[in-house]
Amino acid sequence: MQDQMQDQMQDLKQNLSVGIDAGNFRLKAAYLNPKNSRAEVICECENFLELRESCEIFLGDFVDSCVLSFSENIPKREHDKLLLSAKTSGFDSVKVIDPYEAIISGIACKTALIFDIGKANSRAILVKDNHVREKILFPDLSGDSFDRIFAEWLCERFLLSSIDSSVIRDAEKIKIALSESAHVIYRHAKISRYDFERLIRFQIRKILHTLRRLESEYSPEKIFFTGSSCKLPVILESASQILAQTPEFHDNLAAKSAAMKIPELFANSSPNPNPNSNTSQRVRNLRHDLISLEEILTRSQKDKLYDMFMKNESGNSETLAILENLMNELKILKTHA
Repeated sequence: MQDQMQDQMQDLKQNLSVGIDAGNFRLKAAYLNPKNSRAEVICECENFLELRESCEIFLGDFVDSCVLSFSENIPKREHDKLLLSAKTSGFDSVKVIDPYEAIISGIACKTALIFDIGKANSRAILVKDNHVREKILFPDLSGDSFDRIFAEWLCERFLLSSIDSSVIRDAEKIKIALSESAHVIYRHAKISRYDFERLIRFQIRKILHTLRRLESEYSPEKIFFTGSSCKLPVILESASQILAQTPEFHDNLAAKSAAMKIPELFANSSPNPNPNSNTSQRVRNLRHDLISLEEILTRSQKDKLYDMFMKNESGNSETLAILENLMNELKILKTHA
């Protein structure tokens, strides 16, 4: 009976962990459904705090641990920034996994070819017997590069002075809209799907020929496409012409695969070692305060404060009391600012 209760408690801890894909425009979270042992997407959000709170609403309880998948070529500074952001947003325990490890856990066949178009780059991965046999990065093909190329064309077409963030946002919105429609209206002019596709068609076909080489060499059981940009009609049409096998599109593969790693990575750990203590709630409150006070702090002050917080996150009540007093003083300053 006691063993059964322990198993149920362990299941509960796993349900309160989520898998997160941090390699796209927006963070995406998934959880492992205990009813069918399948990974399912919960939400996608702009930041970790919004994502954690959305997960807690969905699951109906606190979510304080996650399995996090990054892009493999992310700079260390950006890696550390994302990790710190996750921890200061309420994820007490964060397990970081290699993106290839994440994808392998989500593949249910012996040999597979995966083509993933992410925010910063795209990649081809050949998986055989749960090992990556070959991987190829395409740094010039990504969601960012599509938007940049299209933004440059918009500037030329509409005689805009420069490419700023608003033009890039417009390019992204038009790109998405053209996936569903043959044309859209922008600045009172018609823009066709062909206008966008001709800018990227040659590069896409070149990369798909690389995929065809991998397909011929390894004869994968299945070919998987993932990443929202893979839904672009020009990619799907070119794939049907170049590849011998029709790809299967799996949305949010990285987030779902990260969720599949939850039982393994949290099997012998407890995100909340002392549930009878109010320390966890005090730490959570401090994290919320940190985020809300960022606007009144300089970059140097924020760095020092976050560093102090990270070094003293052990749960020592005296240290927490010092931080709480500091936060209260800062909140007073903000009120009178």
